[in-house]
Amino acid sequence: MADVIDRAQNINDLLTQEIIQHHAQVMAGQNCQESAEFCEKCSQPIPEARRKAIPGCRLCVQCQQEMDERK
Repeated sequence: MADVIDRAQNINDLLTQEIIQHHAQVMAGQNCQESAEFCEKCSQPIPEARRKAIPGCRLCVQCQQEMDERK
């Protein structure tokens, strides 16, 4: 059981590190990718105002808030 939890934690750590690196690049003006038109979690449309305000966003406001609350 501990192996499964350890693997899940390692995957979570890697994904978190990728997200941090991506946002650091975006903040530095590098690797600015387009925002997603649809949320990667719930598939709902992401409003244009959010896509423009947060370059590279991948989640809708609600899903982003849920993710932030879990952290």
